[in-house]
Amino acid sequence: MGMKANGRSFKIQVFDILRFENGKVVEHWGLTDSATMMEPLK
Repeated sequence: MGMKANGRSFKIQVFDILRFENGKVVEHWGLTDSATMMEPLK
């Protein structure tokens, strides 16, 4: 994303929903808190 690594750790929240058919994932919906992830990279 155009930023250098700074070595700091961070936590983010993600939300995933998977739909299975015959033991295989056939659909995936997800949401990632990207704004929280970018804050420690400043």
